[in-house]
Amino acid sequence: MENVALEKESLIENIKFTHNNLIIIEKNEQTYEQMFKKPLKVNNFIHAVIIILTFLPFVISVEAILIFLLDLFTFNTSRGNSNSFIELFGFFIAVGLYFYGYRLMWRLINKLVTLPNVTNASKLNALQEEINQLEKIVDEQSLVPHKFRTSFCTIRLHGYLTDLEADTLKEALNLLKSEIMHIERMESDAETQRLQRIANNELDSINLKMRMKD
Repeated sequence: MENVALEKESLIENIKFTHNNLIIIEKNEQTYEQMFKKPLKVNNFIHAVIIILTFLPFVISVEAILIFLLDLFTFNTSRGNSNSFIELFGFFIAVGLYFYGYRLMWRLINKLVTLPNVTNASKLNALQEEINQLEKIVDEQSLVPHKFRTSFCTIRLHGYLTDLEADTLKEALNLLKSEIMHIERMESDAETQRLQRIANNELDSINLKMRMKD
């Protein structure tokens, strides 16, 4: 009986050990992800260079196109007094288009593009090394099967053993599998009910429209 109690106590300690290390690994992975990826931000100097390289060619070309179209549709052949007004009009439209498009482009890039954060390379390497070492330790020492090495599973396994619902790892795993299947079934039933409610609402709406037509 003493041996059984010692084995159970050792098992509980092993699960606690697994859980604690998994928590550290998860936190380190989150930190790594946050440090590795960041929005594509550039400083004011880069913005200024981009503006200088693209602004004048863009404005000149758009202004020229607008002047040509205005001349074409207004049959302006003299290009006398109206010339300066047309050029000024085209200039302001081109400037507005440029800066609107520029801001829209950078907003889109900041949302969609991520770049490695090379400034934290040494910290990233240290984090990755720590993650690898912890994973190796867990692989070598943990009694919990790899499939169930999550913080949720280890908490539930620990609970089964300490609440006297299970005396062995096999019994605890069987209880965990049953609980997971129950959760999945409940989620499936909830989704089915949600879809059924949507279908009923659509059917009610169709019936109401038909009654209104009658």
